[in-house]
Amino acid sequence: MGTILLLEKQKNIRKKPPHNEEPIHIPENNIDFYPDKNNSFNINTHKIILENIIEDNDSGVRKRTSDNIPQQTKPPPQPSFKYVNHKIISSYENASINIKGLSTNNSEAYKKSNNISLENIEPFKLSVMLDRTRHTQKPTSKQTAYMVKHHLMKATSITPQELAYELSNGATFRPALLNDFGANDTDWISNQVFALDFDHGITIPEALNKCVELNILPSFGYTSFSHTEAEHKFRLVFALNESITDICQRDKLQNALCNAFEESDQVTKNPSRLFYGGRSLIYEGYENRIDPDHIIKCYFIPDELKPVKTVKQIKQHPNKTNSNTFAAAKANQHDSNHLLKIEAIRRLNVSDMRALIFGRVFSHSDKEYKEYSFITVGKTPQPIICRNQMEVYYAINQIDLNEFTGIYGKVTCVLPGHDDNTPSAVIWNTDDGTPIYHCFGCGKSRTIISLVEAVARCSTRKAINFIKSIYNITFELTDKIKKRQQELIDNANYLDRDDFKITFPYLSKVIRTRKHHLQSLLLHFSQYVTEDGIELNGKILFWGSYPKLIEICRINPNSVKSMAQTLTLFTLLSLLIKVPHVELPDMILNKAKHIAAKNSLKKMVNFYQFPQYGYMTLHEAEEIAKDMVENNFSITGSSREFVIRTWGVELADKVFPQYVYENKRGTSERSDEKTRVLIKRIFERINTKGYCLVNEIISSKAMYEQWKRSITEVCNSYGLKTLRLNKELKSRYKIECDGYPSVIIKGE
Repeated sequence: MGTILLLEKQKNIRKKPPHNEEPIHIPENNIDFYPDKNNSFNINTHKIILENIIEDNDSGVRKRTSDNIPQQTKPPPQPSFKYVNHKIISSYENASINIKGLSTNNSEAYKKSNNISLENIEPFKLSVMLDRTRHTQKPTSKQTAYMVKHHLMKATSITPQELAYELSNGATFRPALLNDFGANDTDWISNQVFALDFDHGITIPEALNKCVELNILPSFGYTSFSHTEAEHKFRLVFALNESITDICQRDKLQNALCNAFEESDQVTKNPSRLFYGGRSLIYEGYENRIDPDHIIKCYFIPDELKPVKTVKQIKQHPNKTNSNTFAAAKANQHDSNHLLKIEAIRRLNVSDMRALIFGRVFSHSDKEYKEYSFITVGKTPQPIICRNQMEVYYAINQIDLNEFTGIYGKVTCVLPGHDDNTPSAVIWNTDDGTPIYHCFGCGKSRTIISLVEAVARCSTRKAINFIKSIYNITFELTDKIKKRQQELIDNANYLDRDDFKITFPYLSKVIRTRKHHLQSLLLHFSQYVTEDGIELNGKILFWGSYPKLIEICRINPNSVKSMAQTLTLFTLLSLLIKVPHVELPDMILNKAKHIAAKNSLKKMVNFYQFPQYGYMTLHEAEEIAKDMVENNFSITGSSREFVIRTWGVELADKVFPQYVYENKRGTSERSDEKTRVLIKRIFERINTKGYCLVNEIISSKAMYEQWKRSITEVCNSYGLKTLRLNKELKSRYKIECDGYPSVIIKGE
């Protein structure tokens, strides 16, 4: 026989009373409990210790112990964790039941039998700031700015269970309490909750096992919106018995937790940090509390004793961003060089910025960080070498904007044209660690690049070069990258050359109004060529959602249909290759499936390749373009049905690889019936007048769209030609009409 490990909800066990006592029913565990002298209540911890319920190991039946079993309360040992479908099962050698499980009526029975008052016992609650708005995906930067500006995050007293439920259903919270309407580190009041964000380098089971090893147990954990089985992304939330009201003590504990869990995102250090909710709980240990004094003693390391982080280290570790020690320890003080830095930015003075950023050192003490030396000539940071343009942008956007501008807390707006009399501008980090300058007065947001552009009134290129010079960011290309990029750039230039127009007259005519979209795609994707880029059949794979492609091509954001027709045209003419999903590497295919599932899309994102333009790759496309021109092709007719009717299923599979199954089914019965009606109307008029005006057979928008899909098939099948009327045709067929509409005649 042994002490019960866990009272299982699914088992309906009821005990017979040893004497005439009214039972206490505990609904959470579906069990009736009869108090007697062997029951002990721990009022200090608000728990009932059930020491008189045991389990017979032989029969498996739970029994009452005899009255002579001594009363002992053993501390529970460390739990062991098992990871099962994002749920953590925690088992203890001894179990205790929280008193909140007692109903009002049953607690009366207990009070009568034990002469103990339970009126003053309240469920344990945490003090946090919570926005209960439920999100199904990560909030955008605009939604976050709205949340902060309109003070949707309210100070809340809430139980750990309730907080876990809210966060796992998409709510947003700040572990710290801030002043009313505050949103910055300077508004900090206290912390009773601490959270760590894990995005890279560790799985959920590994993190929870580490919690056990370090004896730092979370109250609960949950997955973030971007979590996948392939890449675990989650947060662990730790609770204290009492709130910390000393900012230095708070920063030390945050520092110690980040050091203990070095795989966590180091950007979570600032006191005003907010955390988005997620999708599901991964661990529940609501009784767990951490000991701040013990954790600080074991894991706290002053920031100046840590290795200095460079931009290169930021690039190599995307889950860690540069942390400014001055901001971390004394968030309510502004950098004394703030105005000097803004002036240096305005003049694009690299040497002054280097001196102001890298020439100031801070010494640590318990209460504050004090300046003890100033180097007039700034140190040159360690160089960071980027292999493509996007790596340059990434490195720049991970620079600490607080350190760069000297802005900590709320300041007057530095943007030209805004005469700000009261502090209204702050810097905050997005969920991926990108720092953003935002002014609540003028409502404008700026990244580090656009902020330099605005303050210095310079071009984007000058702003980027200025920042690169300060942080010693260099851009070097390998021969392989240069070759791949040049192929895409050569394609873009080839479309403007005379030999393209001479060699492919029909092709150049068909794409003339959309050629610039193709060139934009080529130049954009040339920036994403990397040394380790994923290739298929010797060509690099690119992908992008319709909204992103629309942005690249500068098409009206509401014109998704126009974007689809443009891509169909390019693929039909072999200027673009849509890669069939069956040919994708497993890693890429799984990623595409995840994106589709996350955004509730019926079809996966398309993957593209670009051939090397020339006669060998485009001579067949010239014949297709010729058919289009001779039959007055319109881009509005470039649908899947149009391709099937005109060139067959094989080409349709090439142009629409994501619809292979639908392509095999061919055209619908409804569209076939509309096509038969159009053919009948055409020959009725040709047999009578010798010609047929197109507008005579189109009675509705649906029939017009059907004609565009069927025009080439009908003309090729019945020897017809579609021409634009002119004076010679009007005279020959004695046509009297206004203007020069399209006419259908028999081929010669």
